[in-house]
Amino acid sequence: MNFSSNTCTCKTGYFDTSSNICKPCTAPCATCSGSATSCSSFLDSENMNFLSNTCTCKTGYFDSSSSTCKACTAPCVTCSGSATNCESCMDSDNMNLSSNTCTCKAGYFDSSSETCKACTAPCATCSGSATTCLSCLDSDNMNLASNTCTCKTGYFDSSSETCMATYTAPCDTCSGLATYCLSCLDSDNMNLSSNTCTCKTGYFDSSSNICKPCTAPCDTCSGSGTSCSSCVDSENMNFSSNTCTCKTGYFDSSSNTCKACTAPCATCSGSVTTCESCMDSDNMNLSIGTCSCKTGYFDTSSETCKACTAPCATCSGSLTTCLSCLDSDNMNLSSNTCTCKTGYFDSSSETCKACTAPCATCSGSATTCSSCLDSDNMNLSSNTCTCKTGYFDSGTSTCVSSCDATCSTCSETTTYCETCKSHATAASGVCTCDSGYYGTADNCQACDAACATYSGSATTCLTCKSHATAASNVCSCDSGYYGTADNCQACDATCATCSGSAYLFNL
Repeated sequence: MNFSSNTCTCKTGYFDTSSNICKPCTAPCATCSGSATSCSSFLDSENMNFLSNTCTCKTGYFDSSSSTCKACTAPCVTCSGSATNCESCMDSDNMNLSSNTCTCKAGYFDSSSETCKACTAPCATCSGSATTCLSCLDSDNMNLASNTCTCKTGYFDSSSETCMATYTAPCDTCSGLATYCLSCLDSDNMNLSSNTCTCKTGYFDSSSNICKPCTAPCDTCSGSGTSCSSCVDSENMNFSSNTCTCKTGYFDSSSNTCKACTAPCATCSGSVTTCESCMDSDNMNLSIGTCSCKTGYFDTSSETCKACTAPCATCSGSLTTCLSCLDSDNMNLSSNTCTCKTGYFDSSSETCKACTAPCATCSGSATTCSSCLDSDNMNLSSNTCTCKTGYFDSGTSTCVSSCDATCSTCSETTTYCETCKSHATAASGVCTCDSGYYGTADNCQACDAACATYSGSATTCLTCKSHATAASNVCSCDSGYYGTADNCQACDATCATCSGSAYLFNL
C-alpha cells in the first residue's frame, strides 16, 4: 500500500480485497478494482482494447505470456497463442485457413505475405511470381520444367490454359492453331518457315509425316521419291510427266548427271563412247555400240562420213586416199592410189576395161593406144599401133617380117599387101607399079622419060607418053617435038624438026 495524506491505498497494479489486503492485478490488467481480473487499465494499452473492465488484444494481435499483445504475423489477420497461429487470414477471399495456417488458395501465390495474387495461365499453382509455375492447368498434356508449363510434344496451347492434342502434321509442336507450327516432326529433313513445316529441297512428305529423300535423278519430288518436280542436272535433262531423262546426245552417268556423248555417237548409254545411234545415220553403221563409216565412206570429222571418190572402194583421211579399189581385179593399189593395171584403161573412173590389141596400154578408149604390144616391130602414131615397114600383123597382135618386096605392109600372108611401097598401088593384096614406073626386085623404078609403061627395064617401053611413038620398045618424039627429061615438048613454030634434048630421038 501507499500512504499519502493520512490515507492508505493499494499500489498501482494491486486491488483492495475485502480483507483490507492489496492483491496484485492479474495480467493483462495494469490496474484493477474489486478483483484481480476487473481491469481498470491494461498493461499493453497500445495493443489492447478495454471493454467492461476486460482487457483483450486488438485485432491482429495475440496475448503473449508476457502480458502484452504481440502482432500476428502475416498472413494472419488474427491469431492466438503465437503470431503464426492464425484464427483468420488477411486475404480471406484468396486464402484458405487450415490448422491455424493461412495459405493461398490453389491458383494463387503469396505476393507479399499479406495478399495472394492469381497465377498466370498456364500455371495451376505458382510461387514467388504469377509465372513461376509449381503445377500446370493441363497437367495431362503439359510438361513442367524449370517452373514453366509447356505443351507436351504433339500438343499446342489452344488458350494458354489447355493444350490440344489435335495438332496437324507435320507440326511437332504448335501454338494457337493446330497448323501454326513451332517445331517440325522431322526436324532433320524439314524446314520451319513462317510457322509452316515443309520438306527440305531434295525430300518429299511421305504418308508417315516424315520427309524421305528424292531418288536421283530427281532434284525435287512429290508423292514419291521417283515422281520428280525438277531434275538434278537441269541443263542436260528433259523433264516430262514427272520423269527426268537425259537429253538427246547425253547419257546418265553414275554421278546422277548427264554427260555428252562423244562423236560420232548421236545417242549413247553406259559411257560416252557406247553408241545407241549415230550422228550420220545415213552413212554410218552401228555395231556393238560403235559407229563406223559405211564401206565407201570415210570419217571427215568424227561426226559425218563422206563418200570416197572413185576409183576408191574404201578410203581414209581424205576421199582420194584409197584403202581398196572399186575394180579390184583390174586395178593396182599403190601409195593409196588406184590405177588401172597394165593393158587396161579407166572407162568411167570406177572400172578398168582391157585395151584392144595391138595396144599394150591405152587411155580413154580400148583402141587409143599409149604403147604397143609388139613394141619392137610396131610404130605408135596418133595413138595407133601399126606394123613397121616390112612387117605384117600375124593376127596374134604381133608383126611378122617380112612382106613381099612390093609390099610396104601386109597381113595374113607375106604376099597379101595392105599398103605398097612408093609409086605402087595395092589391089586385092597385090601391089602394081604406077603408070610411068616398072617393077624391080623390091621397088618401082621410073620408066624412060618418054615411056608411059614399060617392061623389064626403064627403056623397054610398052607404051609412050603423049607426042611419042614406040618402035621396037623405044619411044621417039613425034615430028615437031623434041624430048626433055620426062616428056616430049613441041618445037618452035618455025621449026619443022628440032633437038636439044639430052636424048636423041629418031625423027
